[in-house]
Amino acid sequence: MRTRTALGILFAAAVTVTAAAPAEALAQTAQVSVLPDTTTWEMTSKAGHRYQIFAAWPKGEAPAGGWPVVYVLDANIMFGTMVDAVRAMERRQPSQPAVIVGIGYPQDLDARIERARDLTARLGTPEPTLPGTGGAEGFADFVESELKPAIAARFRVDPARETIFGHSYGGHFVLYTLVNRPGLFDNWIAASPSLWFENRLLASHNVRDRIGPKLAATGATGRVLITAGEYEQGV
Repeated sequence: MRTRTALGILFAAAVTVTAAAPAEALAQTAQVSVLPDTTTWEMTSKAGHRYQIFAAWPKGEAPAGGWPVVYVLDANIMFGTMVDAVRAMERRQPSQPAVIVGIGYPQDLDARIERARDLTARLGTPEPTLPGTGGAEGFADFVESELKPAIAARFRVDPARETIFGHSYGGHFVLYTLVNRPGLFDNWIAASPSLWFENRLLASHNVRDRIGPKLAATGATGRVLITAGEYEQGV
C-alpha cells in the first residue's frame, strides 16, 4: 500500500510540474522518439491501394541464408510493440534476430475502412454481409507479389522463414491465408481472430481440421499459434 501511495504521489507531482511548465519550454525541449534501426515508406499497390510499410532490422551481418521475417498487420498500432517484444526476447534468450515488417496505412486514410477491406475474406459468399469487406485475396496478392519482393530488395531475408502475425481482423486474415494459401507464410500467429465475422463462416469451414492436411500437402513444417478472445470461445 505504501508503495502504491508513493507512486501515486510521484505521478501526481510529475503531472503538476508538467502542467505548470511553460508551453514554450516544452516545445523547445521536445524531441521525436524513433525506434533505432527502423524505417518506413509508402507503397501503392497495383490495385491502387496505399500502404504504410514499417521495417526494423537486426544489428550485425545477416546469416548466410538471410534473416527470418515477421510480418505484422495493423502496423500503425502493432509495429512498435512487436519490435520491442522481439528485441527483448533476443536479449534474454539465444534466439536468432529477425527483420520485422509492419503493414499499415498512411495517416490521411481511415485505417478502420482500409483494414476492414484488406483483412476479411468472402469465404465463398457471393457478396460480403458487411459493405466494404471481403478483400483478403487481393491483399494477399499484394503481399506476395509486391511487398515481399520489395522487402527482399532492401534486406537479406530468408524466404523459407516467414511468420505472419495478426490480431482481430488481422487474425482472421492469418487463418484465411493458412487455410487457403498455406504457402504464403511458414508460421502463423492469429490473436483473437474475429471468428464471429460473417456469422462464424470461417469457423464453420473447420479451420482446425483443415490445417493439418493443407500443411502436409505443401510439405510445410511451420507452427501455428491461435489465441482466443471472448468471441472465439466454444469455436
